[in-house]
Amino acid sequence: MLTHSRLILVIGYFACFGMLDQTTSAEKPLIQKVKSAAPPLAQPFALSDVRLLDGPFKQAQDIAIDYLLSLEPDRLLANFRSEAGLKPKAEHYGGWESQGVSGHCGGHYLSACALAYAATGDKRLLDCVNYFVDELGHCQEANADGYVGAIPEGKRVYAEVAAGNIRSAGFDLNGVWVPNYTMHKLFAGLRDAYRLTGNRQALEIETKLTDWFVKVHANLTDDQMQQIMVAEHGGLNETLVDLYVDTGDERYLALSKRFHHKQILDPLAAQKDILPGEHANTQIPKIVGVARRHEITGDTEDQRIANFFWDRVVNHHSYVTGGHCDHEHFGPPDELNNRLSPWTTETCNVYNMLKLSMHVFGWNPSSKVADFYERALLNHMRSSQHPDGRVIYNLSLQPGHMKEYQSQYDGFTCCVGTGMENHVKYGEAIYFHGADNVWVNLFIPSKVQWTDHGVTLTQTTQWPQQDTTRFTIESLQPQTFSLCIRKPYWTAGETEVSVNGKIQEATADQHGYVMIERQWKSGDVVDVKLPMGLRTESMPDNKDRIAVFYGPTLLAADLGPIDDSKATEPFYVPVLLTDNQPVDQWVKAIDRNSLQFETDGVGKPRDVKLVPFYPLHERRFTVYLDRYTSEQWAEQEAKWLAEKEKEKQLETRTIDVLRIGEMQPERDHNLKSKNSHAGEHQGRKWRDARGGWFSFEMQVDPTAANELQCTYWGGETGNRTFDILVNGKKIASQTLHQDQPGEFFNVVYAIDNEIIGGQTIATVRMECTAEAMAGGLFGCRMLRAEQGDPEANIKEVETSIGDGQSTILPLTSSWRYVTDYPSTGWNLANFDDSDWQVGPSGFGDGEQAKTHWDSGQIWQRGNLSLDSIPASPQLKIYHRGDVQVYVNGIKVADVIGNTPRFVPLPIEGKAKQSLKQGENLVAVHATCIGESPMIVLRVEATATQGSAPAPLYRDPRFDGAADPMAVWNRQKKC
Repeated sequence: MLTHSRLILVIGYFACFGMLDQTTSAEKPLIQKVKSAAPPLAQPFALSDVRLLDGPFKQAQDIAIDYLLSLEPDRLLANFRSEAGLKPKAEHYGGWESQGVSGHCGGHYLSACALAYAATGDKRLLDCVNYFVDELGHCQEANADGYVGAIPEGKRVYAEVAAGNIRSAGFDLNGVWVPNYTMHKLFAGLRDAYRLTGNRQALEIETKLTDWFVKVHANLTDDQMQQIMVAEHGGLNETLVDLYVDTGDERYLALSKRFHHKQILDPLAAQKDILPGEHANTQIPKIVGVARRHEITGDTEDQRIANFFWDRVVNHHSYVTGGHCDHEHFGPPDELNNRLSPWTTETCNVYNMLKLSMHVFGWNPSSKVADFYERALLNHMRSSQHPDGRVIYNLSLQPGHMKEYQSQYDGFTCCVGTGMENHVKYGEAIYFHGADNVWVNLFIPSKVQWTDHGVTLTQTTQWPQQDTTRFTIESLQPQTFSLCIRKPYWTAGETEVSVNGKIQEATADQHGYVMIERQWKSGDVVDVKLPMGLRTESMPDNKDRIAVFYGPTLLAADLGPIDDSKATEPFYVPVLLTDNQPVDQWVKAIDRNSLQFETDGVGKPRDVKLVPFYPLHERRFTVYLDRYTSEQWAEQEAKWLAEKEKEKQLETRTIDVLRIGEMQPERDHNLKSKNSHAGEHQGRKWRDARGGWFSFEMQVDPTAANELQCTYWGGETGNRTFDILVNGKKIASQTLHQDQPGEFFNVVYAIDNEIIGGQTIATVRMECTAEAMAGGLFGCRMLRAEQGDPEANIKEVETSIGDGQSTILPLTSSWRYVTDYPSTGWNLANFDDSDWQVGPSGFGDGEQAKTHWDSGQIWQRGNLSLDSIPASPQLKIYHRGDVQVYVNGIKVADVIGNTPRFVPLPIEGKAKQSLKQGENLVAVHATCIGESPMIVLRVEATATQGSAPAPLYRDPRFDGAADPMAVWNRQKKC
């Protein structure tokens, strides 16, 4: 059995840990200047000691190396030279490398080439490293003060920071996009070039650059440092402590400790999950940094932060792929069911979680940590690379979607940068070692050299297609040590282990490993069988939304080609009517060797082929399937159809969507602001302005009538009156105050075509006075106004209802009541008619309408009795002017605009809950907003089912009311 007290620290390199490589191409051995105060119990083998053998991971490594060698270093160096006053040798790349984070991919490239050289020994990659470092040296020399960087206006930003002039937002520091994030990538690249290839010039450049960086922050207070860290800053605390280890200069450790973001790290130290709403990949590098710092300093709080964070992300925020986040942000813990979109599971996040997992495993070697590493490596990371070398930013988990890949030569996003590294370092976590133990964590074909013991261990396997693996020992002389083989969580039977053909005890210890302790000699062979089978995993908040696995391999339902014309049809993603049978009763094997399966008679409307997710490309898929009993499906089918149709209609009308408060969407929409803030509420991001403004660009359709739909929180208080402008022209004033407590609600604003002016982009601006707030805005869409003749195919039945009378009309698929204000027949008691005018309705229908041009209310009451509650009740209002619409006293929407038009309003949330079966269901009233002219011409409510009579009558509660609007007459059409 393993005795932890027997383990000693063996210095071995792993880029994420920052440990020194045992073997290097340096002329002199690299020396760790500072010893670890809390060395891990289990150390990863040096990447240069591991070689991948043929298999899916070696294939991915080869593809990634081909891509690295296709890149032109001079194009990645172009902006480094420009910022140093030197003429570039080539034009810089496009995408992010032409924007505020220019240089970040230069750092990743340097790390990736160093990692690839360590993993393969390919001298071409060493040449890339040496050339890049030498060119950085020329740039640093030209700058003359130690600085080197490609960040546009980087010198200006850091001069202002050094002077204490700090303007920081989530992704902006003094007007530049996350410069400290970019600096971290350069520091890491130089570190890796030194440690993995022995390039001592890289250490010299990194040291000079860090000396300059120390001076920038030398005179700042702790509060100013915390202000800087509001902006994303990568893992500066990690690279600073690594440089301390490499040089022994305590100034670098001191600055690492100052880059300690208290807003995030203090609650985590107190074991509080404050992750919901946070930008995920902004946080993980900080945690990797405190994990590394713990190993050097022994600070137990740093370790406590890292362990708690790892547990929360892995066990409470992660999907079945091992990835996490939606739209780059954490959501509420254990609530993933409604967070499936094309923007789930950012690959950078997995890159950093694998780094963190290396630390966590090292402190406490446990199969649970290795299980997560395997899950994320196979089902996310290996899934994120196309055979042509392209990589994925967000690995979509939206049912019916597809994998979307980044451009290789003109995108250079963050995930292109980490993607350069991801597929050349698969060898880093296959094996770990102690003084006399070897842990086998991953079943990847490979060979590892344990140079301290003169032992080579070779693993041959067809995993994950096959459930066996073989280890062969080569040794200069017999060696005694423990071989610790992980027993995975997914095994579907008894693990079998034999040594030289003799069956061994295969019971796992408390850490989840089968340990074989013996004297090993050359030629010894260990055979391991890890039985695989079909299994399912459920969403934490929905046991009937499941994913299907075969052993460790996530299976995806292959739905069809990307351009499948059926993809927008209802039920394109089938559901499963399994009647709760075990998965092996409704999934059959097509070809078990290639892990090809198919559902068998349970898919509705069709069965589907289930294939491994990681090699699936250029296909529509889902990894989550909804499971129903026959009874449940019968109940849900109608509702689902109606909801899907409503979503489809909205998407069809949508021109553009802005997810406000999120980094990349705001940058994509050219957000600008003054006195603006962003935050999170109820799992959704928001932005407001306080005595200021914010603006953003939205795509518009110059050939159609456009509408801006904004989402607000219904419980706002305070002075929140603000103007909304499009292309500099005011289209509405909005006041937010307890409009719909406890819920989000939408407001639709009409935009006159002359404001669009034939353009395809419009600038939306929300601004307020110095005493007020604009927003919070929780998101917006630009929509095409709904088209069609609202009067088409409607049979007209007219009847007059006097005061207190009612009429019975038949109800088929829909009902509608129309309120008119004719010139005769009014009961004008207590009604001041002088403010009201009679005239055409405005819709060209020849009808007369009563119009109020200043302020007031028009109360309309319609009552409907249904056999059952409609699945998707909808109110349709025809209006001119700014109107607030209520159902049963609950606000449904603000409808804005002076152009007469037809607006559908879904009855949702509390308003829908107010509909009670068998009672008079719907009461509608509308009131004008502020001093805007208003005309309410017709209100139509549509139900999708029911055949009961629809009594429509005057509500006696309004009789004799002080409000003169309580007196009216009505004319019906149905």
